[in-house]
Amino acid sequence: MKALYIAIIFLTLSGCASLGPAFTQQEFSSADKALVYFYRPSRFFQGGGGPDVYINGVKAFRMHNGSYSHISLSPGTHLISPKKHFNWGLDVMDKNINVVAGKVYYLRMDFSDAGASPIIIGGVGTADISGTTVFNIVDSSVAEEEIVKTKLVP
Repeated sequence: MKALYIAIIFLTLSGCASLGPAFTQQEFSSADKALVYFYRPSRFFQGGGGPDVYINGVKAFRMHNGSYSHISLSPGTHLISPKKHFNWGLDVMDKNINVVAGKVYYLRMDFSDAGASPIIIGGVGTADISGTTVFNIVDSSVAEEEIVKTKLVP
């Protein structure tokens, strides 16, 4: 039983992240690149974990609850892939985005069909967490109001 408590504490703390400074708009004057912001509004649902985010097959960062990151990308199509790991069990959905040089894009991490269903086995209760993680392009007028409440991924 002691091992179970230790495992629960470890998994709880492993989902906690020390995030960086609050959102600041990046200076962007590159005519040959696009600036892409990735952000995840803070929510209780799945708040303790976050998927790793790969861009064109290369790990870029882990998307923590209430966080953002940014990257400059060359014009063209890029594959955005959230990936599962030990503290992120939701299904993930890849997304191709096409970016144009000199433009700014906002991609918000959203959950589709997300929820929790209670499961009781032998008097012990737990929940089956389900849903799909996907990054959606968000209009700048919406994103600029949401992203200011996030902090930089370390």
